[in-house]
Amino acid sequence: MKKIILLSFLLIGSISYGQSQLSDYTSRNDQDVAVPYAKEYASGFEEISGVPLSNKRASVLATTGVGSTVYDLQTNGSVDDRIWYDTATGEVALAWTFSLTNDPFNDRGTGYNYNNNPGWTSSPTTRIENVRVGWPSLIRTASSELVIAHTIDNELNYSRRTTAGSGAWTFGNLTSLTDGVLWPRAAVGGANNETVHVVALTTPEANDGSIYKGLDGALVYYRSNDGGDTWNIQDSLLPFQDTATYFGFGGDSYAIDARGNTVVIGVFNDFDPSFILKSTDGGDTWTQTVYLDNNLQDYDPGAAGSISDNNNDNVADTIVSTDNSGSVLIDNNGVAHIFFGRMRLLDDQPALDSASSFFPFTDGLVYWSENLPSPVVIASVPDLNNDGTITNPNGSGPFPDLPLYYTSMVSFPSAGISPEGDIFVSFAGVFELESSPGSNQFYRHMFLIYSDDDGATWSDAFDMTANLSSLETAFGSMARSVDDSIRLIFQVDGEPGLHVRGDEDPNGQNDLIYLTFPNPSRGIGLEERKINSPVKAIFPNPASNAINLNLNITEPGDYQVQLIDATGKVVMEQGLGLLSQGISRETIDIHDLVQGVYVLKLTSGSSSFTERFIKQ
Repeated sequence: MKKIILLSFLLIGSISYGQSQLSDYTSRNDQDVAVPYAKEYASGFEEISGVPLSNKRASVLATTGVGSTVYDLQTNGSVDDRIWYDTATGEVALAWTFSLTNDPFNDRGTGYNYNNNPGWTSSPTTRIENVRVGWPSLIRTASSELVIAHTIDNELNYSRRTTAGSGAWTFGNLTSLTDGVLWPRAAVGGANNETVHVVALTTPEANDGSIYKGLDGALVYYRSNDGGDTWNIQDSLLPFQDTATYFGFGGDSYAIDARGNTVVIGVFNDFDPSFILKSTDGGDTWTQTVYLDNNLQDYDPGAAGSISDNNNDNVADTIVSTDNSGSVLIDNNGVAHIFFGRMRLLDDQPALDSASSFFPFTDGLVYWSENLPSPVVIASVPDLNNDGTITNPNGSGPFPDLPLYYTSMVSFPSAGISPEGDIFVSFAGVFELESSPGSNQFYRHMFLIYSDDDGATWSDAFDMTANLSSLETAFGSMARSVDDSIRLIFQVDGEPGLHVRGDEDPNGQNDLIYLTFPNPSRGIGLEERKINSPVKAIFPNPASNAINLNLNITEPGDYQVQLIDATGKVVMEQGLGLLSQGISRETIDIHDLVQGVYVLKLTSGSSSFTERFIKQ
């Protein structure tokens, strides 16, 4: 696998990953800090009163965004398909959970934006639906465009129109279950690209639902063979959900993909077994493959008397499992690939209900395919200063905390595939070099890895959001089809964490960003990266007055910096002097530069390295 750098983006913390068996893997970044696993599955009906709307950060919408929202929880676990891209026409459409009002988010619904090559439409100011909904999955068939979401009454709402990007939406409800369903996921398949597959969850007791078929949250299936015009399967209980093995399923702890007549649903549990359901006849019949089993069948962590004992010695064991956030992809040969965040869990207090714990400082992006006997770890939090572990970016003071997403330090994976069969995975990972001054929490960046050999090996991690300084990036959804570029929608925030759940930060605007990132497997705009490249990061980026260079000098020498504007003109030169081996930080004053994009060229002897930054 090549070690490469995009000229227009930073590749930082480059670490080559072989495949470490999940059961044997221990990350250098893991910390044995356990906190109560009091995760609540938000459904979008929350009314958090008495919290004022605040401007957490000046919006980046004017330059890079396609929409915004005040309601900031885009998923409880796995990210929906929120983007479709037409490789023939270049059209792109995006969707997200949207609200521009303060609590209780009465205008909450689907935010939508569309680009037919001339450019994006205006940032939406209203939802597309006529009722309050959330958790949209956006798909396009050969004859229609659809958004599948759930309503405030737990109905399974679909919005449909025959012309992508324009025209009136028509609406309908797909469920007749008494307590309804929540958190749908959708995919398109079929020989003519007209078959719509939807999976959703019956409403759990914690969300004012009830036990369904013996399960506290059961997976149900829906299908249309004509682009969503009619539905020939509704409220169908998916097989293999026996109550002897499964207590129930969590909101958003599943994902779906389809290709031709093959459909795969990936399920990402915590204590109970995790598995895929696969159909090769368009959803008529299904088979199950369990890829991770901790030997805790039908496990209720909230039940008195229960402990996470998976070897029957009456001692609670720390379980290595999923963080409920995963992605599933069917390759060009019909093989299923899944990705999820690694998580450690513990239930060691049998006398207490709901007393399980999780370890938020758990690291590792996990991969499994039908070609592998068991899951393996393929990525980790990048070590940006090359000291062997993640450390405090300020060099002193208390170690930064993590915002409360209930996920791993690398999570929210989303996958795509190219016609050549190269597989791409984005994920939100802890960014070691920055923490919030307000909360002392690490920021996350959006990273990318890829495989050009069916998952046998994986590339180093690319930081796709290196130019977004002091911003939290999360909830990335990648367009399934990859050509010369990877296309991604994600949410940015000035403060790590959430308002709706977890940290319950002050409310404020969050922007939705659309990103195109050059396909590294095709060599678009690439050059081979020297292993001893000293440039590890430029921050902040964008910057107003000064930029900092984080350097790891392996070859001592006399180093110089040139700043080059968009016309190719050298606008500034600065000597850094003789730099010795080791880590250093250099500051360059840029307050006199005009706004724009610049190339920083670092030279020493015959070696030179280029990176880009933005003067704002």
